[in-house]
Amino acid sequence: MSAVMLCARGALALDPVLVPAWSGPIPDPSKPLAGLKQVPGFEATRVYKATPALGTYNHAAMILLHDDQLLVTWKNGVRDEDSPGQRVMYSQSTDGVTWTPSDGSNIMFPNMSTAANPAHLFAGPPIELNGRVYASASPKQFCLFPDQYQNQLLLRRVYTNTTMLLGSPFWAASTIPAGFEEASKLRGVVTSNMMDSQTIADVALLTANATDPPCAASLQKDHSNKCEACRGACQDWDATLWLNLANERTHYVTPQGVDVMLYRSRERLLFASTRQGGAAGDWSKIVKSGIPDIDSNINAGTLPDGRTFLVSNAVPGAKIRDPLTIATSKDGTTFGDAAVAISCTELKPGGSSSDPCLPAYAGGAKEPGPSYPQAAVIQGWPGAKDGLYFVVTNNKEDVWVVRLPLANF
Repeated sequence: MSAVMLCARGALALDPVLVPAWSGPIPDPSKPLAGLKQVPGFEATRVYKATPALGTYNHAAMILLHDDQLLVTWKNGVRDEDSPGQRVMYSQSTDGVTWTPSDGSNIMFPNMSTAANPAHLFAGPPIELNGRVYASASPKQFCLFPDQYQNQLLLRRVYTNTTMLLGSPFWAASTIPAGFEEASKLRGVVTSNMMDSQTIADVALLTANATDPPCAASLQKDHSNKCEACRGACQDWDATLWLNLANERTHYVTPQGVDVMLYRSRERLLFASTRQGGAAGDWSKIVKSGIPDIDSNINAGTLPDGRTFLVSNAVPGAKIRDPLTIATSKDGTTFGDAAVAISCTELKPGGSSSDPCLPAYAGGAKEPGPSYPQAAVIQGWPGAKDGLYFVVTNNKEDVWVVRLPLANF
């Protein structure tokens, strides 16, 4: 399954700090595919092709497998990144190859912006509550789910016995968030207490362990609602890290049961924090790892054979976010055997008509290339091949789902 994003409170730790490392050579951006081999047998399917009519900015996609159905959601905007009017779109598949149409009928959460309250939505991780699937979104960017932003969380039931059957969107709160009264009325978005009794019971699960506050305005670097702009709201970060550490993170558990959190940073290395003893343990101080990165989002998880996988843009000197790489670790600590998960050079032209590594539309892609992966391990799915499936956006324009055969990396 895809990595779970958890909120970590800083605390003094008595256990030794486990520092993830990189055992192979650092990928070289001067070489084709950064000097790495492509995972053989990969399959790439375009879920959404950017168009001016529907929105040329598409990014930060999420993926979930439930009841033999894949659900992908992503934020969708007219052109510029995270601008007013941004909404959330979706697509579904029962085989990982054929996807429901992205023709404008696939709006998961509508535009919640008004003249009085300009706003944009971020796609959040789809979640399972009492065995039912809910898509999520928020006007504030997700990094920690679901405790943060409970008062500005949008949910919508996704029925999994068929495709393109959805419930009504609603706020996961008993009152409409301030400023969204007009948009909610216009778009028919209600509060959770107006839903059926089963939905009310499901939503109640979200607040059972809510212990962490949202980012305080004083801790935001630019007073935006972006979660990676928040410094220190959930962890007692060392002040020297604040300028370089982003709150976009991924979480996994080593075969020895140690929790590991990896953080995106601007230092071309991932940062790491670890916790022993499960939820009762304390997180260690955040330190630099030895894992290279190009300052992009990351995703980690566990493969069926027990290895840890890390999908990221691990080419620190690259001019663009290419290629997207996959590295594995037997012990959850030392990552080696890095390979290319996908490169913009291998995707069908979806950016420039002649070069998929170039954006097709101006304004949206400040960091071109395939990035922001979210993965799901699939085995024994009727009608679909086994593999590591991940959703990714190319040039922040097109949405792709890629399958890597489990035996090939």
